[in-house]
Amino acid sequence: MKFGGYFDWEQLEYVDYPEKAYKALLEGDSDSYRSRFSALLGGWRNTDGSFSYLGHYGHYWSATESGGGKAWHYTFSRSGGELSRYDNNKGFGFSCRCVQD
Repeated sequence: MKFGGYFDWEQLEYVDYPEKAYKALLEGDSDSYRSRFSALLGGWRNTDGSFSYLGHYGHYWSATESGGGKAWHYTFSRSGGELSRYDNNKGFGFSCRCVQD
């Protein structure tokens, strides 16, 4: 992976280097590449419309569904130091980043 890796909570294993991905996303930099993306820790919107953990966690949806009304998302926190991947209910309001190929 160009910018690192993630911890896969479904498989309970590290994929490449999640610490490198965390640094590239949160700080917009990594050892070898500049991602030119500095992620915001926007928390999330709960299914009841309330918000949680603004400024503490960043959750970003991927375009990949995991089935049963769920999709994969990537998450990190300022204190965690690494990127993780989870699947969750699509009713949660996680952040999106649109990219063009």
